[in-house]
Amino acid sequence: MEPGIKNGDRLFASPFPYGARLFFLPAKLPAPDHPRRGDIVVTRRASPGPGAFNTFSDALLRFFTGQNIGNKTSMSSRFSVKRVIGIPGDELFMEEFIMRIRPSGDAYSLTEFELALGSYNIISPTIPKGWDSSLPFSGSMPLIRLAEDEYYLVSDDRTGSSDSRTWGAVSLEDIVAKVSIRYWPLNRFGSP
Repeated sequence: MEPGIKNGDRLFASPFPYGARLFFLPAKLPAPDHPRRGDIVVTRRASPGPGAFNTFSDALLRFFTGQNIGNKTSMSSRFSVKRVIGIPGDELFMEEFIMRIRPSGDAYSLTEFELALGSYNIISPTIPKGWDSSLPFSGSMPLIRLAEDEYYLVSDDRTGSSDSRTWGAVSLEDIVAKVSIRYWPLNRFGSP
């Protein structure tokens, strides 16, 4: 997620804005909000998790040790931090690493920066001459339309990050938390 979130940054993410799932309840709690364009979210990857006990014990160890010690179940292998670019009903495509979005019911498409609630920067590499634009991570993407309960998540580092361009749109069920604050390093404390 560079340049906004750097490797080693510590973030606070809450599951409550989009409806938290508590381990003892079969369903999610009511959601007071929904993902909006520009939100930074934590999403569950498709790979199977290590089990409830290992997940709980790992979270407990990491909490009390400031994320320095875990029980060999890597949180980073199960979860990803991405930016919400498209919401249900949007039509979107990519040109020169910039997403263009036509919201449902609108006649025109706008860039991701014009539609996001906040500002952010992206990393977009220079593509070599003669590069085939149909290849993944080439800076372009054909038009897609998001169905109901589909969200399109992309990394700010567009050079080769695994995101919705490779795994497709995700459902609200797969978005587990909203990132609200960076608490470490202290000199960059605040909204990521």
